[in-house]
Amino acid sequence: MTRSFTTFVIATLVISFIVIMYFIIRRYKYLPSKKIIFNTHLTNLSQKTTSIIFSTSDDINQDTLTATHSFENLTNLQIRLHNGGIIAKEFIQAKLKNYTLQNQSSVQLMRHTQYISDLLNIRPFHKCYKMYSQRIIASAMLDELFKYYSKIKPDPSITYEIVNHLHSQGYEKLGYKFLKQILNSQGYQLENTDITSNVIHFTVINSHKIQISINTDILISAENTHIHNSKIKTCITFNLSLTEITPTLSSALYTDIKLIIGIPNNITDYITTKQPTDITETNSTYNCATMIFNDNKLSVNQQDSKYCYIGYKLPNPTFSSLNNQTLHNLHTFSHNTTPI
Repeated sequence: MTRSFTTFVIATLVISFIVIMYFIIRRYKYLPSKKIIFNTHLTNLSQKTTSIIFSTSDDINQDTLTATHSFENLTNLQIRLHNGGIIAKEFIQAKLKNYTLQNQSSVQLMRHTQYISDLLNIRPFHKCYKMYSQRIIASAMLDELFKYYSKIKPDPSITYEIVNHLHSQGYEKLGYKFLKQILNSQGYQLENTDITSNVIHFTVINSHKIQISINTDILISAENTHIHNSKIKTCITFNLSLTEITPTLSSALYTDIKLIIGIPNNITDYITTKQPTDITETNSTYNCATMIFNDNKLSVNQQDSKYCYIGYKLPNPTFSSLNNQTLHNLHTFSHNTTPI
């Protein structure tokens, strides 16, 4: 009986081992085969796609117009200006509270109240301020930060375009949206992706131009793929500037858009070995994201030796900012609201 029991145990263990090995082999057998993800040209990042990613939601509602979501999200953002450090959450909270308690006739608040009032022909001023107080306060706080770090206040059209995108699905998600678009086009479905770091960096060039960079670290969750649990870094950089539509109406434009992607060294097989395209050629020839550098030795941070970096130039969005995209919606909303 003991011998039979021993034989039974051994047979059970062998069968269990075979079953386990079967599922392990089956899992790896059906992993997606390795194919190039980061090619020299990413046709799925076309001008149309870039325009959609940069645009505000098609569903323009009261919260978007009054900047409620952006106002509430300001204290969650990690913001840097020029060479300064990240602005402390407590500092932003204090500034927002201070502006909320101020009289609307203060110089900082009146600048933006008058801008909206003139733009949308809303009178009197107190009606305009009450309708758009959160947008006005957020803009005034940003103006103060810009003035302190750069000695320059941007044109209100620039500030307002920035405020349009400070909600949780705005600028801070650009890197994630572009990376998701790239991976989805290759059949990778992102699941519980975790954004582990996110910093928005503003550099004021002059009153009509700001450079914005968003650095985002993204932990990829894509079960049964070779890139599962990989942390990919993105840096999206662009210029936000003004162009004149009429003598009294200007519009903000996005130009010189670049996407830098940090790839962990263990998955660099997914990067093309082809030579990048010359950037001058990119400007005139291509209508999709085009690789402009591919340097496995390049490191944004010298301690960051576990990554190689590639860069793309993206086509400029075809839309132009607040005035062209949302002016009609703002106007309709403001004039359909019960007078105060």
